[in-house]
Amino acid sequence: MDYGEIVKKAIEAVKKHKWLVVWGLFFSVVFAGGSSNYSNVSRSFDKFGENTDWSYLEKVDFEKIWSIFWETIGSYYWEIIASTPWWVWVFIILVVLFSWGFWFLYGIFLKNYIKAGMIKLSYEAVSDREVNLEVGSKAGFKSFMKVFLASLLIGIVSILGVGAIGFVTFILAMIPFVGVIFIFVGVLVILVFVIYIMVCEMVASWSVVVGGKEVIEAVGIGLRVGFKKFFNLLVIGLINTCSGCLVLLVIGIVMLVVGLVVLGSGVGLVAVLKMFSLIFLPIGLVLMVVVIVFSSLVMAGLAAFRHNTWSLTYKELIEEDGGENE
Repeated sequence: MDYGEIVKKAIEAVKKHKWLVVWGLFFSVVFAGGSSNYSNVSRSFDKFGENTDWSYLEKVDFEKIWSIFWETIGSYYWEIIASTPWWVWVFIILVVLFSWGFWFLYGIFLKNYIKAGMIKLSYEAVSDREVNLEVGSKAGFKSFMKVFLASLLIGIVSILGVGAIGFVTFILAMIPFVGVIFIFVGVLVILVFVIYIMVCEMVASWSVVVGGKEVIEAVGIGLRVGFKKFFNLLVIGLINTCSGCLVLLVIGIVMLVVGLVVLGSGVGLVAVLKMFSLIFLPIGLVLMVVVIVFSSLVMAGLAAFRHNTWSLTYKELIEEDGGENE
């Protein structure tokens, strides 16, 4: 596999197909908030639980606490709740249900609709075929549920795999003297397995959208090709990761410089510069808007580039694997 050629073709496809960048803008906006700090919170809570002595709770008089609470606060708020008209509670329930429905549509429909459309458009772009919003929209509506189900099944495989590896590691870690070595090996194996699952999910998603495969078959292709071509997929993943880090670094530096210009001109640290502040402040604000717009377009182009590299990789690996695409 010629990785340099893949990068070159991916960049050329981004330059040639502007609608791909437009869809990439949708993709970067929808997936902008995908990260979470849950793992850090979970680790902190586990550590807190391990180091806390809960025996003092046996001496606590919960009935007395409840009595004090009810006499001071509880009865007051209960009267407010009881006196609230029924239609207010109906409205609150409807708002909660609407919120759940919105997040359901966002998590299942919108994200996978945009993802499926992006996959289809990138594949069409690297195949030098027509690329427009209609093509992406049709692919999104057609494949969003299959993409979601494929990712869900891959996620279940991931949970089972990590659980099994963790259980075996835990057993082996109890062996005297060499237990620490098994812990290190176990963590390394889990890391490799998680990366394997990520590339499997990529292949499965492409198999659904551009290969026209059913969910189970696509997951099978992902697991098989991910195992056989793990190194190739890993290299492409590293290329995409490094390109993303480089782009974010450049955008961060540019935004920092412009931000300092705006801040410095707005504050006017020295009396002599007050006149210049009035000039540079609006200029700085305009520059900030330009940078934000430019950054959004760059992130859209980055999303298009990444999907192009995966599409080119998928084409080459599936052809080697003997598969067919729509």
